[in-house]
Amino acid sequence: MAKDDRGDLDLTKQIEIKDKEIETLNSVVKNLHKIIDEKDSSLHNCKTISKEHKKINGKLQKEIDSLKQEQEDMLKYP
Repeated sequence: MAKDDRGDLDLTKQIEIKDKEIETLNSVVKNLHKIIDEKDSSLHNCKTISKEHKKINGKLQKEIDSLKQEQEDMLKYP
């Protein structure tokens, strides 16, 4: 590659440099969007799992309460 003889004040050189910077930044933005989408998906999955666990825990708590009541009733009336 030949040495660029244009000076730093050359407008076409400045435009080329800025175009490369824009291209690089656009690539970074695309990658960040991918990361955000992946994190958003993971968060959604975690919220879904948490919601399901709350339902299951609620059912288990009702069952525990019911069994405790049965135990108390059995002890009252042997």
